[in-house]
Amino acid sequence: DSTGPEIVSLSVSQATVSPGDTFTITAHVTDPAGVDTAGFWFTVDGVQNDFCGQQLTLTSGTRTDGTWTNTCTVPSMTRLGSYTITPYARDTLNNYTNTNGGRTDSTRAHFELVE
Repeated sequence: DSTGPEIVSLSVSQATVSPGDTFTITAHVTDPAGVDTAGFWFTVDGVQNDFCGQQLTLTSGTRTDGTWTNTCTVPSMTRLGSYTITPYARDTLNNYTNTNGGRTDSTRAHFELVE
């Protein structure tokens, strides 16, 4: 196995959020060697703006085929706009997807942050 994990899907529980709202990011990630780390980053207007960390936690399934999530509360002083969520993952053999020179995956999710 010399390729990074497959990001099967990525979703966000709400299409529109406001400061104080809570939403959940969910990723389905697979890898025959096992996923070691899964995460994400946010961009708004082309600028990275991570306001709730970057780590996803395995919440169901296994490390070879599992669901990874992060529940986030929007801080009061957060830039408004259209956000893109880009996922990343690393397997137990140190192969990456969407980071550190690993394979790239076009899977993305989106939400709008409004007042």
